[in-house]
Amino acid sequence: MPVMNIQYKRKDYINLFSNTVFGINFTSWIRLLARNKFSIAPAFWLKAFFITVNTLFFAPVYFLERWLFHSRISKTKVERPIFILGHHRSGTTYLHNLLARDPNLAFCSTFQALIPNQFLLGGGIFRRMLGKFMPATRPQDNVKSGAEMPIEEEFAMGNMCGVSFTHSYYFPHSIRSVFNDVVTFETASPALMDEWRTNFGYLLKKLSFINKGKRLVLKSPSNTGRMKELLSLYPDAVFIHIHRDPHAVYLSNVNLYEKILPILSFQKADNKEIDDFIFYSYRKIHEKFLADRKSVASSQLV
Repeated sequence: MPVMNIQYKRKDYINLFSNTVFGINFTSWIRLLARNKFSIAPAFWLKAFFITVNTLFFAPVYFLERWLFHSRISKTKVERPIFILGHHRSGTTYLHNLLARDPNLAFCSTFQALIPNQFLLGGGIFRRMLGKFMPATRPQDNVKSGAEMPIEEEFAMGNMCGVSFTHSYYFPHSIRSVFNDVVTFETASPALMDEWRTNFGYLLKKLSFINKGKRLVLKSPSNTGRMKELLSLYPDAVFIHIHRDPHAVYLSNVNLYEKILPILSFQKADNKEIDDFIFYSYRKIHEKFLADRKSVASSQLV
């Protein structure tokens, strides 16, 4: 019997402002729905309709921002980024929050991750909007949250394109195939790889641009399975790998999925499927990391 016990409550169906897919662009939203064969549970139709309307509302700002800033962003140099690696619930957030206190470093903030397509032009307005609706702490661990707090750039990628592990939070029945496609890249097509490189590179340039060239410190547990690919983009990058007792990691992941999937998903997750996935992903991501780290200079990995 799985330890997992995901429960859905009425508030999960009608809470329209708590979903991290809030700022996704229209094309990525339609692609996400199509990949999952539009399999939204009826209880989540209202939430899905709200997101669809949102994409149309944000579209003019997206195109205007692209027109005004694309040329300057494209010319921006990314200064030797620092990537924090580690499986979900290994302490990556704590370490990220500590390093982000350094005024010489920059990071992806929560509002930038949730509206990555509009934060240059509409940052002030959207930051205040998010501040009104965001909880003071994260549901999975009571760690402080807020529009200006550091967050995984993976959420930004999820709202920019089709290559992000966060998409599995919205459609958990596809969690294993999404992981294989976009975390370890085991089943990724050349086109998907190109999409990841293009959008990830553009996101980091955009973050560097708004932070006036400061060095970025970024954390995403999914990047633990992408070290080789990150090095191909940033040969001078620095990696910090943090790890924790695997038994504690397992139990903490159970709590993570129990807390976030009812809030974020558009379909009801299967307890055994998610429980099995935790073991599967832990093994696969570490196999990839241990293989990749052999090609990383000791001076670039802590």
